[in-house]
Amino acid sequence: MIKILALLVGLLSLSCNAADSASYPLRAWQLGKTGSVTVKFDVDKNGVAENFRIVESSPKGFFERSAINAVKAQKFQPGKPDKDRELTVKFEK
Repeated sequence: MIKILALLVGLLSLSCNAADSASYPLRAWQLGKTGSVTVKFDVDKNGVAENFRIVESSPKGFFERSAINAVKAQKFQPGKPDKDRELTVKFEK
């Protein structure tokens, strides 16, 4: 389950529950890994996220793709394009 935890001055945080197998990477689940990824991205005029950049990932190599997919799934306000927004996705068991 992905849910928004906080929205503060353009900094978003998402949480990914291990029960959501579609977004929690299988390899990370099997190895008992938890972690977080901070993604920088832009929002276009239609409220769609684009131009993803990984700012920080811990541990590296497990959650980056799933974090980008979680950001892609978010709906942002149309008509308010923005650059360099940051969102941290947390992966917890």
